[in-house]
Amino acid sequence: MKKIILTFFILFLTGSLIYPQIEISEATDYRPGDKFPLTQVDWVPFIDAAGDWCPAGMFPSVPVPTFFQATAWLGDTLYVHSPNGSVPTTEIYKYTYGGSWSTGVPLPLALTGGTLTACNGNLYYFGGGTSSITTGSTTALSYDPSTGAWTSLAPMPAALSAHGAVCWGDSVIFIVGGPYTGSGTNLNVYYYRVGSNTWGTITNSLPAGQGRRTFAMGLVNGNEIMIGAGYNTAYLKSVYKGTIGSNASQITWIQMPDVPTGYAGLSRPGGTGIFKYFFVVCGERSGGGYHDTAYVFDAVSNSWIDVIAPKPFPTSNIFNAVTATAFDDSIRIFVPGGYAGTAFADFDVVACGDLLTIPVELTSFTASVIGSEVTLNWRTATEVNNSGFKVERNSGAGFVNIAFVPGAGTISEPQLYSFIDPGLKAGQYTYRLKQIDYDGTFEYSKEVSVEVTTPAIFALEQNYPNPFNPSTKIAFSLATDSKVILKIFNALGQEVETLINENMGVGFHEVYFDASDFNSGVYFYRIDALGSDGQNFMKVRKMVLTK
Repeated sequence: MKKIILTFFILFLTGSLIYPQIEISEATDYRPGDKFPLTQVDWVPFIDAAGDWCPAGMFPSVPVPTFFQATAWLGDTLYVHSPNGSVPTTEIYKYTYGGSWSTGVPLPLALTGGTLTACNGNLYYFGGGTSSITTGSTTALSYDPSTGAWTSLAPMPAALSAHGAVCWGDSVIFIVGGPYTGSGTNLNVYYYRVGSNTWGTITNSLPAGQGRRTFAMGLVNGNEIMIGAGYNTAYLKSVYKGTIGSNASQITWIQMPDVPTGYAGLSRPGGTGIFKYFFVVCGERSGGGYHDTAYVFDAVSNSWIDVIAPKPFPTSNIFNAVTATAFDDSIRIFVPGGYAGTAFADFDVVACGDLLTIPVELTSFTASVIGSEVTLNWRTATEVNNSGFKVERNSGAGFVNIAFVPGAGTISEPQLYSFIDPGLKAGQYTYRLKQIDYDGTFEYSKEVSVEVTTPAIFALEQNYPNPFNPSTKIAFSLATDSKVILKIFNALGQEVETLINENMGVGFHEVYFDASDFNSGVYFYRIDALGSDGQNFMKVRKMVLTK
């Protein structure tokens, strides 16, 4: 993504490319470089190649043909529940990246069209039909990989199939959509609390008319649920983003730009979310036929940023079958099996070409000045393998490293960082960040510049911290070159230490007082400054030592 993000901004800002306008029709689909109309957006160019589908046969086929399947990554293992459409099954298969398939622990009952979700170190299977997908169930099961056993949980509040599920904060699983029959009127969202094995209902959570089944769903930005496309009484391409409230009992939904397909809608696509990205993969096209395209949505800019096509095997009926995870700092999308007139076992993966790589994505970097201190603040949206940031400063002779601020490793939630550069003389300063991955690769941020000015007056600041133990900082400013004496006195007015007795230049200054050898109590510090222009300055302040 480092390459892709840079390419996007350079091309977009310079206007060096012209994107051709195409005729819009129901039979037209789009490829990188095309332009298309979006809800709330006039024209958005796609950027070439955020990843490619690998050639057919590069990854080992699932042991059985499957659709209406459910998948989830738990650690480095991909689990697949593999029904053959409306024929329920107990079969579970496992895959490790770069390895082969093996047989997993089967479900305790045969199901089809349910969800498989990883949460808090376990797998959770919810809903699904026991006879066919058209009749859902209240089934709730958990699988503990350490014991190799499935356990029955408190039943779901409603019988569902063809729905979606995501895990939030390793503590709550949200169930959206379904049932297969009557989904258009089901606006409720159900949530399961992993720690207490209890259910709750957010009644009429979805916007009016936005109930759906067999749709794409994913969690992005740590606390936002994306839903897109699917079917209620018609094929859909509408997209909504729901922000989860702090206690998980409320979701605020906002409409996003439609899936940028030229068809009236897509039913039975797959979907997944990772970091800030939401993927809508393939599906059945309105008017017939099976789609070969994955669409990439940026849930920070709220725009569609790329397409990945063509998939070796166009497919539908994969609404709970698409997963994404990161290997080698790059997002990989996995689609085991699918349907294109009949079930198939081929395993299609986005893991070739220029992969969609997740960087440390810096969303802001600012600098501000107070006296002789420069404060740097920066924020990241996502981080992968982030060792940290070297802070570099240029005062006119080139950049030098002045500090290292540790990063957050791998995290999909925004992080805020701050660094203070104290005791600077008057002048112009430029700063940049050198973000370093664990493998040593690095990238520079933009540069920010500030000016530290000469103080207009003499001043003695309050020490910080205060009270203190055992040391504190005393700052002062000189309006001109001066002979400076700075002394410490006890509560009886007795001099106990001289901190400064020398000639000093104009500007901001600071000195530290170490009171390790002093008793607790009230102390005073006094500055006497005789300026080279004849000005005299004297100031006394109180401070408290607490041990």
